Amino acid sequence: LGALLVWILPLLAVCAWMVLDAANRPAELIAFGLVVVLAAGHLVIMPLMRYRLHRWEITPDVLYVQSGWFTRTRAIVGRDSIRAVEMHAGPLAQVFGLKTVVVRTDSGPARTVRIDGLGPSASAHVRDELTPAV
Repeated sequence: LGALLVWILPLLAVCAWMVLDAANRPAELIAFGLVVVLAAGHLVIMPLMRYRLHRWEITPDVLYVQSGWFTRTRAIVGRDSIRAVEMHAGPLAQVFGLKTVVVRTDSGPARTVRIDGLGPSASAHVRDELTPAV
């Protein structure tokens, strides 16, 4: 849905151009087709690539998180360096009941590791598993 929202403005702009200026119909049709093809490609490829490239795992000793599209980021955080575990949800994520788990560590200045798009049970499990015992 996030990818769809990215393409609404370009699609509306091309549609407005087609309505307001009928003199350039061939160029308008090419622009419309280009926007539709790019949007469809993005809507199909983006979820597949996100699934393929983003990973996380919790072991007894470390949290491992991999993310990124063009430059891959891999973080390995020792469980003993975890200082806080927070959960966030933006407006779109709230509609679908998804959360982002943010793990703050004491290694480096303000180091954070994020796990995006977790459902309610998975986010609660990650939070409970990683919350430092007090």
